[in-house]
Amino acid sequence: MAMVSEAKPSGWILCAGLVVFMVGAVLWRPSWFETQRLSDQLKNVAAHPAVWTWIHVWMAAGVVLTTAGLAVWADVQRQAGERLATPIAFTMYLIGAVFWLVAIALRLTVHEWAASQAVQGVVPDVYPSIHRLSGLLYAVHMVLAYLSFAALGAGVLRSGILGRGLGWTGVAGGGAFALGFLALRGGPFAPPFIAHVYTFVLGVKILRGL
Repeated sequence: MAMVSEAKPSGWILCAGLVVFMVGAVLWRPSWFETQRLSDQLKNVAAHPAVWTWIHVWMAAGVVLTTAGLAVWADVQRQAGERLATPIAFTMYLIGAVFWLVAIALRLTVHEWAASQAVQGVVPDVYPSIHRLSGLLYAVHMVLAYLSFAALGAGVLRSGILGRGLGWTGVAGGGAFALGFLALRGGPFAPPFIAHVYTFVLGVKILRGL
């Protein structure tokens, strides 16, 4: 029973990570922000500044919460004797989260500045490079998140406190999604909310009882 009570906070935080993230992500409109021309993307950012800010602030908060939840979960696993796979998972997720937060910061600063210029008919020369950098940081975040799922699953298998089904789901799903993202350059594995799905399931399982 002691292990259950100690794990509960991580469950709540992990579940909150996805919920908070979706408060922002639900307002994302591909027709606004994923057009082929950078100038059109920027003009849409300039046309919807409040939505753009709302989306990214809530997504950033969700990333912070999920990362914090994994930190608490890693401590629970340590107490259960699992001191290898889960810390590796947390470290990978943390590094990816930092990259994604940097990308979000760029979107809320450089992208908004470039958007104000695009409205005047000029896309700053530096913007395409910043745009690619932001995309690269995001891609690293997604791949590391998927790999962390595999490591989290391995940790569950090693500790045995959440069931083998959840463990193998993390190992197989995380590995497959990482490969899929790399092979398809994102594709169906690109939506950023997926980086919170396995951790959400983990949180639900914790709250339902170890």
